[in-house]
Amino acid sequence: MLNVNCHLHTPYSFSAFEDIDDALNRAVAEDVKVVGINDFYTSKGFKEWKVGCDKRKLFPLFGIEFISLNQDDQLAGLRVNDPANPGRTYISGKGLAYPFNLPEPFASQLSAVVDESNKQVEAMCVKLNEFLQRINAGFTLDLTWIKKELTQGSLRERHLARALRMKLFEYSNDDFVEINSLLEELFGGKSIKSELTD
Repeated sequence: MLNVNCHLHTPYSFSAFEDIDDALNRAVAEDVKVVGINDFYTSKGFKEWKVGCDKRKLFPLFGIEFISLNQDDQLAGLRVNDPANPGRTYISGKGLAYPFNLPEPFASQLSAVVDESNKQVEAMCVKLNEFLQRINAGFTLDLTWIKKELTQGSLRERHLARALRMKLFEYSNDDFVEINSLLEELFGGKSIKSELTD
């Protein structure tokens, strides 16, 4: 049987992998022969993906993912393929050609979607920093640092979560008791369910 994974997010949007090499090396280690890149709103990783797959004798697939929001469905509580968020739908385009070429006006439209998505997360960061100041957390997040160190052009809410986790550990000097206390304050008195080392 041929092992296939056609839906791998890379750091070009957000990923559990350190980089594309990490994703592809894990595919090799797990005997996955067909691997598909599938990032939110971008094809920027396609060339690196193709080169990495060729080097490892893997068959590359190319995809892109979008998130849509139908406000009527949201108000009605209709869930499509996101069980936690009514009205939200994830749409994946699979089997894209490589090299990928998006003609106008679609290239400009996609660029505008990326810009708006990034602005939305920037606004989230402002609100998060206001909240951190309001609860006297002792730190805030540096959006410039997040963009430079944690992203490759696409800013996602998961980058904020990762930066917050990193800042918590840094501020608390890895003291799990203090980290737990700060997290409970951040979550309105609720304790976290997963291990801090997870």
